[in-house]
Amino acid sequence: MSADVETQPVAEVEESAALTRTEAAARKVRSGSKFRRWWRRRPMRRSLVLTHRWTSLVLGLFLIAETTSGAIVLYNAEFFHATHGSFYQHTTSAHPITAQTALETVRKAHPEFGAAWVSSDNGVFAIGDEAYEHVYGVDPGSGRITGLADLNGGPMGFLVNLHDCGLGCKGYPGYVPFLGATMEGLGINWLATVTWGEFILFVLGLLMMVLLAISGLITWWPGFRRFWQGWRVRTKKGRFARDYDLHNIIGMIALPFLFMWGLTGAAIYVQPVANVWLTITGGHAIDESRFDFAPHKVPKGTPDIGVDAAVRVALQHYPGRLAYLTTPEKLTPGYYSVSIAGSSYSAYEYRAFYSGDTTVMVDSHDPKNVKVVDTKGEPLSNVFYDKVFEARHFGWLVNPWWRIIWFVLGLAPLALAVTALSTWLFRHGNKKSAAGTRKRPPPRHDRRTFPCAHRHLRVGRDHHPGRRAAQTLSLAGRTAHGDHRRGRPADPGDPRPRGPARRPPPRRAGHASRVFGDIARRPAGRRQPGGPRQRPLGRHPAGSRAARARGYRRTAANDLAAGR
Repeated sequence: MSADVETQPVAEVEESAALTRTEAAARKVRSGSKFRRWWRRRPMRRSLVLTHRWTSLVLGLFLIAETTSGAIVLYNAEFFHATHGSFYQHTTSAHPITAQTALETVRKAHPEFGAAWVSSDNGVFAIGDEAYEHVYGVDPGSGRITGLADLNGGPMGFLVNLHDCGLGCKGYPGYVPFLGATMEGLGINWLATVTWGEFILFVLGLLMMVLLAISGLITWWPGFRRFWQGWRVRTKKGRFARDYDLHNIIGMIALPFLFMWGLTGAAIYVQPVANVWLTITGGHAIDESRFDFAPHKVPKGTPDIGVDAAVRVALQHYPGRLAYLTTPEKLTPGYYSVSIAGSSYSAYEYRAFYSGDTTVMVDSHDPKNVKVVDTKGEPLSNVFYDKVFEARHFGWLVNPWWRIIWFVLGLAPLALAVTALSTWLFRHGNKKSAAGTRKRPPPRHDRRTFPCAHRHLRVGRDHHPGRRAAQTLSLAGRTAHGDHRRGRPADPGDPRPRGPARRPPPRRAGHASRVFGDIARRPAGRRQPGGPRQRPLGRHPAGSRAARARGYRRTAANDLAAGR
């Protein structure tokens, strides 16, 4: 029994050694379970390739419009500063005015304006209305009004409406009423306050960015051993290879930003997306009631503490600088909402008017009733998402020079579309040319072309070595020695054609018919019915293809010259 066990592996080794390479590969494919054979065909990768391709084709234009407009909107604050120079003209003073004085100045000069919020931006106080459409500038040094500006007009306003609202923001250029309507009629709670334009952006962010990023990474992955080969560009291999490599490399470089933009963009409109991400990364769901504030009930006639007092109380609870404040008369009834920018780090440092990353809510009648909305005591995942990940979507945590990286990567989907279109056109052109070649009928020859056979033989051998010479020699053999396939002998006086020549075999690599056509399929040393005897080659048939080519051409030419 033990001898049988010991000799069994030896017998298996001897049996496998006797197999050819093709038989061993076939046996290896047949081995294993059905699941393993199915997995070897890489079905998951094929599915991801199709998903990546057709998702890009269907929603590609919307993605390009969204990302390209977002790349331009990154510099919205700098564009506003450059186009409103007089608005930001201010003077220095040893005793500048406060935010409350600037608010009262605008209310006194323009009582119909309805001032509702105060902001400190680029050296001036900005006083805005309740609809967030217009803003007045006030010089802190002199207390004068520097001018009125439109926040939402012009081409930049249209791009903001396209990128942020999907053309659903009322008061912006390009507003579409249908896209600005909410989806509360669907009966879905988490979509009740979402407009149709925002829902389109949610689909683009979640399906396009995240799905395309993940599927692109899996289909590109070359493996650990050939990892660095996936970062090369084959510039000397033709247009298809160059654009294909560029498409992969651009996609891999932009992948972290595309994933971040898609995830945070979808989470801005649909809160459960952010909760799922935080749960996966070790955090907890965002508390939706964190911005709820209940002011104390006070008797009528109790005086308001004022803007300056609210700012002082907010800075006592969270040190920094005043960035943005809303008044209780219009936006936040019963309390002041003060947004503070941190002294050392602020995630929205370079945002125009509405910067600040920590909110302090102060009761308008009781300065002791205060609530601070911050990430203190939160898990690391929540802190990172609130202070870095979400803020990185807009690029406001870095200065305009560093934001060039955001701008270039924001144009990456446009470059991906160009390279993908180039590769698709290349493949489409090749398929059309191949289809035209298949539809082309084979040439018909008869014996009247035989007197010029020696001319075709010379041209084919010198300029097209193989295919035309093989066709001519095959035709010559059938004409001179009779059409053995139809059973008729050769008759020089018979005017009837001898039928079409045999169509050359398909071009396959490693096969002699690729070069010699009909002659290469005839076994050496045998006589064909009614045809010339093919002499054996000087070397073994298993020699190089070049040697076999020379032998076949030499034998066929000698037979034709000798009239055999």
